[in-house]
Amino acid sequence: MNVRPSLTRAVLVCGLAMLLASTTAADPGTKGKAPNTAKRPKAAVKAARQDKLPVFNPEREAAALKFVEMHHPELVDLLNGLKQNHPKQYEAAVRELFQTSERLASVHEKNAERHAIELELWKLKSRTQLAAARASMSGDPAFKEELRQAVQKQIDLKIELMELERQQLIERSDKLARDIDQAVLERDQQTERQVELLMHGIERPKKQTKPQADGKVAKNIEE
Repeated sequence: MNVRPSLTRAVLVCGLAMLLASTTAADPGTKGKAPNTAKRPKAAVKAARQDKLPVFNPEREAAALKFVEMHHPELVDLLNGLKQNHPKQYEAAVRELFQTSERLASVHEKNAERHAIELELWKLKSRTQLAAARASMSGDPAFKEELRQAVQKQIDLKIELMELERQQLIERSDKLARDIDQAVLERDQQTERQVELLMHGIERPKKQTKPQADGKVAKNIEE
């Protein structure tokens, strides 16, 4: 079903607004608890989130756009439209995208497999927001089905990410078990080695010698 251009633009803007409204703390892989914002006004929450984003500048804008072109080209037209018609929203989107690209780059350095899942999850998240906007604004059942499939895929990726985390925990637990066994076997040797190191590390007090003059006085007394 074709959507009118005006409706398409509205859907895209609405979709991006929904995407920007999602907090970073809700992303899988972000450690720590999300801040308690239940009693804070929405404007205050949004302002606090924006303050934590990197400052907008041409270098970060170029990096964010390159990231989008490589991994989510569907957003390019939307960003171009925002830049012309809604500069402030455009800057907010670029700052958010730059932060996301930096976070994913950091994940890639530590774990390429986790990076692949999180990158796909991020792309699917934005598509889900756009699908939600289409379903809400057009009333077409096909868009609702598209949204349902996107949400289901998003849940599947989160499950896959949890499975990866569980496997990593199992591997770490196995390594700790081996380290414990090794430490038990070498307990006596390690004890003696550390005792020797501690003893050698302490300077022994030097023996005090009597001054030469005292020796001469003692010799004279004997004579």
